[in-house]
Amino acid sequence: MQTEVDWAAGFGIPAAAAAAATLAYGGGYAARLYRGSAPTGSGAVAVCRLVWAWAKGAVAPARRTKETAAPAPAAARADARQLAAMAPVWLSLLGWNLAYCTASTVMVQQADSMVGEVGALTVPPAAMFLVATLTLLAAVPLYERVALPRLQRANRVPTTLQRTGAACVAITLAQVAAAAVERVRLSRLGDTSILWLIPQYALVGVAEFFYVGAIEFW
Repeated sequence: MQTEVDWAAGFGIPAAAAAAATLAYGGGYAARLYRGSAPTGSGAVAVCRLVWAWAKGAVAPARRTKETAAPAPAAARADARQLAAMAPVWLSLLGWNLAYCTASTVMVQQADSMVGEVGALTVPPAAMFLVATLTLLAAVPLYERVALPRLQRANRVPTTLQRTGAACVAITLAQVAAAAVERVRLSRLGDTSILWLIPQYALVGVAEFFYVGAIEFW
């Protein structure tokens, strides 16, 4: 659509689909299944209070009086330790998200510079992301129906952090594959088929599948 018509239509169609899905969810059967719960507080607020109390004591240790903030409760200290422990995971996932964004930006530009004619069919550059989507759709039943039962019997079901690590490995391999394809493309002076991009987009789909572990972790 973006290649043959225009970008406005290409963005307008998914925007309309997203709006229709939102209306269907908000006014349909799914909304009646949802059970919300009232907020019970934020761990970040407790941590901020803990830091503020520490700062007050550090800035003016000689002025500690009865009006000085009381020692932080154990729950706030526990929240602070938990957030600090999650910080390395969060920082490591920044790299994953940066690499994942290349699938819809740099890799599309890479595809645009390659030969899109496959027989009588012309493959639009942005359509290559379908490879990642199809890989993701195939990976879910294979994992749930084939791999997971065997892992459960062997008592070796991967943890959320292990699946997150697998996602990082897969997205790294996708970048390596993209770099290798780019070397081939440059050596052939533009006479390279767009099908060379299938491995890297398949690895992007694998990385997206394992990234569910990171979502479960949070």
